[in-house]
Amino acid sequence: MSTIAKGDGKGERSFVGIALSFSGVACALVGPFSVEGVSIELLGIILGTLSCYSALHKEDRLSLALGLTSIMLCCVALVVSGMAVITPVGPYSI
Repeated sequence: MSTIAKGDGKGERSFVGIALSFSGVACALVGPFSVEGVSIELLGIILGTLSCYSALHKEDRLSLALGLTSIMLCCVALVVSGMAVITPVGPYSI
């Protein structure tokens, strides 16, 4: 009777982490153009963080890199959408 050796879960590709990362990147890309941009970008940061958590448990570098990219893109999108709200004040404002 043959038995299939199961791994300990280390070194496997974390497809959940990759999916969470791509969802976070999508939130970062959609956020600045959406009316509810801040909440979408915060969701992207949360998804990227969950992706990093999943990647650390599976020791998957790709998911970790994508998760960190998702977090950084969402932070940049938060700053960009925050700057769009700022209106110029002074003698040269319209």
